[in-house]
Amino acid sequence: AAVMQADRQVGKLIDRLKERGQYDETMLIVLADHGELLGEHGVYFDHHCLYDPAIRIPLVVRVPGSEPATVDEFVQITDVMPTVLDYFDAGDTVDTDGRSLSPLIKGNAAAWESRKFILAEEAHTQRKRAIRTPEYKLIETLGENEACRYCERVHADPTELYDLGQQPNEDKNIRSESPDICDRLSDMTSEAGSEFDTPAI
Repeated sequence: AAVMQADRQVGKLIDRLKERGQYDETMLIVLADHGELLGEHGVYFDHHCLYDPAIRIPLVVRVPGSEPATVDEFVQITDVMPTVLDYFDAGDTVDTDGRSLSPLIKGNAAAWESRKFILAEEAHTQRKRAIRTPEYKLIETLGENEACRYCERVHADPTELYDLGQQPNEDKNIRSESPDICDRLSDMTSEAGSEFDTPAI
């Protein structure tokens, strides 16, 4: 129902743009700030975790004149602003953590340097960090309190490792079977200059 309501609202916006003759010259970007779990991992109708249903979001970019395409790359919310600035020839005016998606939108994937991983953090109801590569995800609890402040439950082990190729639903923790992969991913997080170890405010 929520998805249908959002779809209706976007539809109204598109209808108004077309009525005013502005649709063909308007860039549209539709995204969410987070996903939602519907019972997975014991989380109901919320997103206090770092599993894929919470951290993967829809991102639809429509640029006048661009050909429709689906792109399989790690992109982030921080890429939206530099993308807009790039299309307005203002890409060098602001220093951001993101990167313009215009090469991917224009079908020039060779000009896009693929990310090898993404980092994610949960600092509201739990103190956790995650690193996700195309193959694996490592989720680590930071600090001694493992209980969720929202529902007062411990949702998982303090360290979780998932083989996303074999377990896309992240339902089998292979940490004990693959400590070398855990160590490698944890080191990658540190080498990326993450600030995850700073206390949450």
